[in-house]
Amino acid sequence: MTKLRLYPHRVIPVAAVTWRPWWREVDGVRTPLPSLLDGWDYAREERIGVGVIVDPAEVLDATGLESTAQIKLVALAECRELLRRFTAAQSLPSAPEGPIEVTLTIPAGEAAHRLHLSTHLVLADPGQTSGHRVPRVRGARLAAGQTFTLTLEGDASRFPTEAVAFSSLGLEDVPWTMMRTFTDLDDSFMGGVRLFINTEHPIGQRALDQTSGAQMKGFLQTDILRILVGEVARSDEVVRRGYVDGSVGDVLSMMCEQFLRRDLESTIQVYRDNIAKFERLLHLGVNQWDGVI
Repeated sequence: MTKLRLYPHRVIPVAAVTWRPWWREVDGVRTPLPSLLDGWDYAREERIGVGVIVDPAEVLDATGLESTAQIKLVALAECRELLRRFTAAQSLPSAPEGPIEVTLTIPAGEAAHRLHLSTHLVLADPGQTSGHRVPRVRGARLAAGQTFTLTLEGDASRFPTEAVAFSSLGLEDVPWTMMRTFTDLDDSFMGGVRLFINTEHPIGQRALDQTSGAQMKGFLQTDILRILVGEVARSDEVVRRGYVDGSVGDVLSMMCEQFLRRDLESTIQVYRDNIAKFERLLHLGVNQWDGVI
């Protein structure tokens, strides 16, 4: 359904703007941005960009502005799962003759699931313009392109992961650790759980290396499941069935079913009653030694 937007000021007509498609930049090479980003990794920074072509005469006539240099192209990426927003802006030249482009950087470890991308032309400098309904408020939206949803899918790392030197965080020199900020199982998993891998530790380096990382996968999965199950088991929270998609309870339930062949409730009960049995089931289910011996 098309949304009708009414503004208190004059705007740029659709015919005066040509929105260029989004692109992805890797090692200086640009390729069209697909709707599904195969091979994406939480631990890698992403550079994406977009461009626009404007008809300066039509823009000025429609808005009443004195110069296109009063306008900025703004690119916006929203990660609603992590409540993150990333922006980049580029001023239009006073006499644009070709595409105006802007590049947006998505920091490593700051996004998950999907990004909602949008482009806007906004008033950057009201100047001394006057006239009926001429835009005068800085940031006033003058035109907007179509929104684009980018689904993130990581072949190299499907878990929210960050590679970092532990000495910079004041942490002990261990291969990896987990940070949990969730308060209950209904919280967002991507927003409440983060795996940090130590770039200064030889085993951490092996886990990050594309050739040897597959061998370390079982060890990582074992520690992740052990820590998360233990966190829940030591809390007073009552475990139930049916959590919201993407929540801590939902993801942990799927992990228990995949690796332990048990639902979350029975897994927590085994941990509380007989932690040694839980460890045996964990090692049996994850099979961390596969590919190592």
